[in-house]
Amino acid sequence: MEYKLIINEDFSSFRVTFWLQEIMGQRMSILGWDGKHLISQLITNENEGIPMKEFIPLFSLPLMMKEIFIKAFLNAASDMKVQTVNENLVVGKMEAMEKHLESAEKNIEKLFSLIDKLVKK
Repeated sequence: MEYKLIINEDFSSFRVTFWLQEIMGQRMSILGWDGKHLISQLITNENEGIPMKEFIPLFSLPLMMKEIFIKAFLNAASDMKVQTVNENLVVGKMEAMEKHLESAEKNIEKLFSLIDKLVKK
């Protein structure tokens, strides 16, 4: 299961709203709030763009606070050592590159050893 944060800017009210999208294979749901509970609505071809339930966003902020909030949120996530999918891919690629470099280093050492033996003959 994967979650994506949906950020909507409403310039008529000068507010920014935050929702969650839940992705389960080919199925997607929007998570919102009914004032007391977290609620979910499955997105289908029939209801896409037309909410069937009375949703309010998970939270809402003044539009001018959007960038400040997102930066603070990302800093908090980083402090908590939360890694995104992209960061996990980068870490995996770096680890693979490190192994390739170690292997190349061993092969170069063998090559130099062979050259050394040939030169001494």
